[in-house]
This record gives sequence, C-alpha cells and structure tokens, in this order.
Amino acid sequence: MRNVHLPRGNKSILNKKVDHSISGKNKEDIIHTALREYGFNVHREVEYSSAKFDQKYHKRKIDIKFSYGKMDRYMESDGKVHGNLETPTLSTMKRNADFEKANIPYMLINHESIKDLRKIMELKNITVDELTKFLVVYRAWEEYSKHLAKIEAGELFV
Repeated sequence: MRNVHLPRGNKSILNKKVDHSISGKNKEDIIHTALREYGFNVHREVEYSSAKFDQKYHKRKIDIKFSYGKMDRYMESDGKVHGNLETPTLSTMKRNADFEKANIPYMLINHESIKDLRKIMELKNITVDELTKFLVVYRAWEEYSKHLAKIEAGELFV
C-alpha cells in the first residue's frame, strides 16, 4: 500500500469517515464500552450549542455524552495534545472555560495523567486501559450519586 499524502486540513475529513466504534484504535472505544457494560447510554461526538461559547459559531463537539435515568453528563477524552491535568494546553483551557461558562456537567479523562498515576502507584499488574476503564466507570457512578443527592435536596425536579 502506498503512502497517501493529504493536503493539510483534509485529514480530519478522512478521520470522520472512519467508524471509531469498531476501529479499536481509539481510547474513546474503551470508555464507550466500559460505560455501556455498566448500563449507561452512550453517544459520541455530540454537538453542543451555547451562546456562552467563545467559538465563532458557538458550537462544540463533545467527545462523549452518557446518560443514566434522567442524568446526562459529558466527557472529554484528552490525549497528549491536551497536556495533562496539571498543565493543560491553552486550547484545552479555553474548551474547559466554555464548558464552565455554559454550566455543562462534564468530566475529563486525561490519558497522560492516567499513565502517570499508574507509574506513581506502581500498578504493574494492571494495564493503562484497565485503569482507564475503572476510573471512567467509578467517576460516572460518582456523578450519578451526586445527581441523586441533588434530587433528594430538592435542587433538581425529575
């Protein structure tokens, strides 16, 4: 197979044509599968519009939306290009600031930080993917527990 060199900007178009849910090459596959295994409804590449976004058209594509019952949450799956949790890139900070301004209930899963955590904790018998799956599911149930507490406190009406 020959190398195909695409002009700058066309690679994202090609990437959109790839079905990542079956490609097995995307970290989001692990997250998607883990959440589905535990009963969450999962949608990927969800377009979200808000006048509070600083973007030109006030739209963002969010990596993952997951739901359980009447709870909806959004998740960004961050890789190397986003920095890590301690030192995110400027574009990552702008994205997160947009989410905060629009009051979007979101979570971050930073794969570089998960790798660092595995090293710090000396978790040699668990893979990065297994640790990612654990953290994603744990955080999702944590969000659901907080959702239930808000209902109980009368902050949310179901």
